Amino acid sequence: MRLVVRGRGGGLVGQGEVKRYFVIGDIHGCLGHLEAMMQRLSPLLRPDEDALVFIGDYIDRGPNPRGVVERILKIKEEYPHVICIMGNHEDMFLTWVTTGKDLELYLYNGGGVTIESYREGGTFRLPP
Repeated sequence: MRLVVRGRGGGLVGQGEVKRYFVIGDIHGCLGHLEAMMQRLSPLLRPDEDALVFIGDYIDRGPNPRGVVERILKIKEEYPHVICIMGNHEDMFLTWVTTGKDLELYLYNGGGVTIESYREGGTFRLPP
């Protein structure tokens, strides 16, 4: 079996380039935990040979979901092989944002903190 996905810049990330995969999931808005994990991982990472795989659930529940998303976007700029997979919490968020449906379900699953993190001057706004 061969895993092939697109890396930063559109190039393929495949078995030939990447030797190790570091998989991170269920951050749930806890920026401090993500930062601590990256501090421990950074000395071990070989950017040309290693891939970071974020397997979703970046948002909701924790104190800083917006900060987590922004940090992951910076990590994508810092490392050539970063793969981000959408989790069920991102799916619920996008369903609410794009259709206005299932807000109650989203709030029940901790979405209120994410909505608040994107509120500016009393208005919900996503970055461009």
